[in-house]
Amino acid sequence: GIYGQNQTGTKLLRDNILFDNLAYGIHLYTSDGQYTKNITVEGNVSFNNGSIASYGWRPDFFVGGSTPASGMVFDDNLSYRNDAGETADLGWYQGATHQDLTLKNNYFIGTVHFGKWTSIDQSGNMIATSQPSGTKVVVRPNVYEAGRANIVVYNWSRQGSVSVDPGVLRSGDRYEVRNVQDFYGTPVLSGTYSGGSLSLPMTGVRPASPIGRSTTSAPITGPIFDVFVVLMVQ
Repeated sequence: GIYGQNQTGTKLLRDNILFDNLAYGIHLYTSDGQYTKNITVEGNVSFNNGSIASYGWRPDFFVGGSTPASGMVFDDNLSYRNDAGETADLGWYQGATHQDLTLKNNYFIGTVHFGKWTSIDQSGNMIATSQPSGTKVVVRPNVYEAGRANIVVYNWSRQGSVSVDPGVLRSGDRYEVRNVQDFYGTPVLSGTYSGGSLSLPMTGVRPASPIGRSTTSAPITGPIFDVFVVLMVQ
């Protein structure tokens, strides 16, 4: 999805939605003479990456390489895996001792592997390899476009629909809600907003297939998990 490096200054990877890639979701990797310094990964949702590959799934979040990483921050990220496998590999490489990692307020479904770090500052994280209970909804308003937000729903109780306060619409706004796994298909909801919550269907959709080659089919995540985008329309 994203292959990132950084040497000087800072780099911010924020509010991306990455899923069903051939390999990794966010892949921060170096070989000799390259750098992963001062990178903040914030508010991203990354799920089921590597699912269409014949050689096995890959982590949704990855940091590693032969040059030690430093100043790495993972904050408010979310993941999901149908296979309950490795969702994050932070600090891979047998020969490198990485420097400082801050890991806070992430919600990771799947296993997380930590390599060698001089220091790790952790707080507010939830890491689960089995399904929790209840419902969790996260709304991430778009900082560049008014009336638009990413909505992530963990529907552990398998309800047919989940009520969500979009938080970015005003009464009278015309809107659409699109499932990111079928973004250019028919919106799952549309209309004129009159306040209150929206009822998002959690029946799931079949993810779009890659164009140009035959491939393993990406898994359907509903009714347990889905990601939506709400946006104003003219």
